[in-house]
Amino acid sequence: MKPYLLYLLLFFSLNSCNPKETIQIQNNETAEPITNGILDIIWQVPLFADTSASNSITPIIHGDNVILSSRSYNSNKEFFHCINGKTGDNIWTWDDPNCTDIAHNGVIHNNNKIGLSTNRRVYVLDLDTGQKVWNSEETSGWPRVGQVDHSILWLTKSKSFKWDSCSLVSSNLDFQNWKNVFTLVKKNDYVPSIEPPASWINSNGETILIFQNRSHNFTVGDGKIDLYAYNLTQEKIEWVHEDITESGNSSVYQPIVHNDMVYFQGLKSLHCYNIETGDLVWERKFPEAGFLTCNMVLADDKLIANGDAANLWALNLDTGETIWNNTTIKSHNSGNMIYHKGIVYFTSEGNGTLCAVETSNGSTIWEEDSPNEDDNSTYFKGGVAINPTLNHLYVIDGAFAMCIKLPEK
Repeated sequence: MKPYLLYLLLFFSLNSCNPKETIQIQNNETAEPITNGILDIIWQVPLFADTSASNSITPIIHGDNVILSSRSYNSNKEFFHCINGKTGDNIWTWDDPNCTDIAHNGVIHNNNKIGLSTNRRVYVLDLDTGQKVWNSEETSGWPRVGQVDHSILWLTKSKSFKWDSCSLVSSNLDFQNWKNVFTLVKKNDYVPSIEPPASWINSNGETILIFQNRSHNFTVGDGKIDLYAYNLTQEKIEWVHEDITESGNSSVYQPIVHNDMVYFQGLKSLHCYNIETGDLVWERKFPEAGFLTCNMVLADDKLIANGDAANLWALNLDTGETIWNNTTIKSHNSGNMIYHKGIVYFTSEGNGTLCAVETSNGSTIWEEDSPNEDDNSTYFKGGVAINPTLNHLYVIDGAFAMCIKLPEK
């Protein structure tokens, strides 16, 4: 199908799910095809009608549709949309004046529900109807969320800059029933901060949560990273490793669980632990690199790690040894990285490009600018999503959301 440009005229109110106030779509079939190097762009729609600078949550695939948001830099508003992934037509829009500025990893998706964290509240939306299912009351929470099965996991803390304790709490996505999962208290003046966990099922069928405590001593300006394995079924700590990074800092992305191993990103180090025993399997230090701005992925029996500067690594899962290192890709300040059919895709916000790298040998396939860059001073940013059935990639360039047809392999 020949690419075409769809203009999305957004007329919002505080209750944008009202049928009388739905978004109006104007199709512009006479627009010139969208071209930019080798990118095969199927459709694009502006996040706001005036194509003003804006941002979005990382797109989420829901069936043949894609969920994204329009976050204005000019006002404290964020509108959430369900878009037809094939055509770019808007299906529904929802907003709430208190649901805005959602962090990149402040969203979870399970079945037909998404959970959103605003740092003060949690919202759950039904993706089939575009209606709110429930929201929590205002509290001192955290901008990032995790999930186990159909439950959302969130951090609450006392309302203070230097809080004395924090708790990992969970609720069913279908109805609000918050329960305390795990609590940490301040120790030796280090303020605790639990990040969203990964989960693993042991040989007894018990759920083990793997999470970090990014604690900080504000008096001396020192950080400390502790890694926990917590048996959710038995409600007990299986093991903990304290102060595991030299920098006292780490990535806030969830650890990766694969087979019986967990892979974790420090600021300048990568770690692998055996979950069953808690033993350190390997550790790699990268003095000149950093791993704060992008997640790791598993791809073709490799661990792909995206550095904060111009470096991308593929490591041996068992030993941590380098398989290949792409030193020319401008991968700095990436959003999320995603794997599909032998290729990892990500945006490089530091360079404004959409990148694609071959996982077999680390060669660069794409490093492309947005086709709107010259006219709108826009650039690729944030996260990407892929619909493997349609073979479509969805990405934001700061003014438009677009759908790109991926190469067949």
